[in-house]
This record gives sequence, structure tokens and C-alpha cells, in this order.
Amino acid sequence: MTAFVSTTHSRLSSISPRHYTEFIDFLTKARDTFLLAREGKAKFAQLVENVKAAYKGKKKLVSLINARFVARAGAAADGGGGGGAEG
Repeated sequence: MTAFVSTTHSRLSSISPRHYTEFIDFLTKARDTFLLAREGKAKFAQLVENVKAAYKGKKKLVSLINARFVARAGAAADGGGGGGAEG
């Protein structure tokens, strides 16, 4: 998991909007790996929050992250009953 965290920040240091979709795919694979570990769900959620905070100026990227990960987490917590990104 540490390698994913390091790679995530490394990739973001020079990311351009045309690479956002590729980055979201990378984060999806990272999430799958995190979920295999004990407390992986919480650690992945923390990674997502850290990325959103550190790169809040990249509004399109944060929007894509929210759409892919935050809304899904809310739907899962609601039992699939609708959840969504807040704010």
C-alpha cells in the first residue's frame, strides 16, 4: 500500500487534464489492492481525502475522484440506496 501512496503522489506532481482518466483507473486498481488489507478501506479513504486536499486546485480531477470513489462509498454505506457526493 505504501508503494501505491508514493506512486499516487508522484503521478500527481506532473499530471495534466488529459491524463485524469488514466489516473482514476490507476486509483481504482489501487483501491482493489487496499481492500485486500486489514483496514484497507479506511486507508484508501484517507488516501482519497489527502489527494483531494493536496490537489484541490485541480477541480476537474477532484470532481472525477468524487464521482468515482466518494459517491460509490456513500451508496455502499446506504446499502445502494442512493448516497452521493456532498458539498
